Amino acid sequence: MYDSTNKLKVYCDKCWWGDGWNPMDYGLDYDFEKSFFLQWIKLLKQTPLIQAWKFNNINSDYTNYATDDKNCYLAYSILYSENVAYSFAVDKS
Repeated sequence: MYDSTNKLKVYCDKCWWGDGWNPMDYGLDYDFEKSFFLQWIKLLKQTPLIQAWKFNNINSDYTNYATDDKNCYLAYSILYSENVAYSFAVDKS
C-alpha cells in the first residue's frame, strides 16, 4: 500500500493493533512558528503505520480497505463479499 522508496515504518496488522508499541512514544510538541504540514510529515514518517485496513476477513490476506470478506484475493475497497479477486469497489458480492 505504501511506496517502498519512502522510509515509513509499516507494521503488520497483528503488530499494529497489539500492545508491543506505545503510540504515545511518537508524540511531538507543536511549534506554532513552523508549518503545520512540515510537522505533520515529520510525525507521519516516524510513527508506525498499519500495512492494510481490513477487518473480520477470512482467507483474504491480500486485500485492503476490506470488511467481512471471505476468500478474496488482491481486492481493494470491498465489503461483505465472497470469492472476489482482482477487484475494486465491490459490495455484497
